Amino acid sequence: MYRIALCDDEIVELDKEENILEAYRKQHKTCDFSVQRFTDAEEMLQKVQKKEYVPDLLFMDIYLPD
Repeated sequence: MYRIALCDDEIVELDKEENILEAYRKQHKTCDFSVQRFTDAEEMLQKVQKKEYVPDLLFMDIYLPD
């Protein structure tokens, strides 16, 4: 299973991204992945550094606060 991380400070954008991935999953039944959403890049980075969460693929907003 692939782990996909979505990182964006705007919930609406996270919803859009997740909906696109869910549509992809419906069209490709053999593709197995989970989606983890983050609204804070620092939180995501801390989890990755602690090896609590290690994504295979990351979709990240270019413009995040801080």
